Amino acid sequence: MSRNEDHLLKREKNSTISIICPSRGRPSQLLNMMNSATNKSTAPQNLEFCIYIDEDDESYNFEHTDFSKFKIQTLRGPRFWLSGMFNSLLTVASGDYIFYCGDDVEFKTAGWDLSMKKEIDKFKDKLCVVYVNDLAKYEQKYATIGMVHKSWINVYGHIFTPHMRDNGIDFWISEVASCVGRLKYLPDVHIEHLQFRQGKSDIDETYMDRAKSHQIYSPAALYTSLKDERQRDKLILSFKLQTPLNEKSLRYLCANIYIFLIEKFSIKKFSTSELIYIKSISNIKFVKKILLKFIASLNSIKKFFRSV
Repeated sequence: MSRNEDHLLKREKNSTISIICPSRGRPSQLLNMMNSATNKSTAPQNLEFCIYIDEDDESYNFEHTDFSKFKIQTLRGPRFWLSGMFNSLLTVASGDYIFYCGDDVEFKTAGWDLSMKKEIDKFKDKLCVVYVNDLAKYEQKYATIGMVHKSWINVYGHIFTPHMRDNGIDFWISEVASCVGRLKYLPDVHIEHLQFRQGKSDIDETYMDRAKSHQIYSPAALYTSLKDERQRDKLILSFKLQTPLNEKSLRYLCANIYIFLIEKFSIKKFSTSELIYIKSISNIKFVKKILLKFIASLNSIKKFFRSV
């Protein structure tokens, strides 16, 4: 190993990882996750576990000897959306890197932490979403179990979109990162998701409660309806990296033509925030906005002539 490689390895080992994880009624599963993360880590002393526990859940005793060997930050609060719990945990997370997962996972690959950090560090700005193979039967297209650097949090102010409750939050962050080439999959890093839908665990109250909530709303329908909001997130990252989006969509054609014409004829120079907002308005919504402005202008003209 060269002196430079040795220096990089020492630096990697000294950087900290905050593992953020909401948990409810599963102390034994949570303990299994924490033990496997530590046992397979390159630098277990630099792992910090940030756990969200519902304020009415009395099944956890973090003072017990089984948990006392870990560095744990707990956050207790009301029972609410999964995305909200993950985002709330950022307030107690002190790590350079933020790793997210559920309490129903088991780390299988030694050096998982070093492999994931190395992938993020390939980018000078560290703006990247790295995810692993969760050993499920479905195609590994989404960052269900993944990691970001705190620089990602600095861009958005959250790790998961607050627009979604639970299902779809991994789809969202994956789609946003992918559009600028910042989604990286590590197929050889195995962190198994022991979910009951894959037949790897028994269904419990937590799983059932989540299934019941999907009878009230449709995660898929909600995700589809929020396309313009997702476009804003893509544009925020695109402008930050000064990298064009990898996708071409006719959905935003009118807004882009409007911006081109306004700037072409030097009528106005848009700020970055204005560009992000306008470029994320779909054609129908944009035409409606223009028509409403036009009607408002006509009304102003009518009022002027009436007053003369």
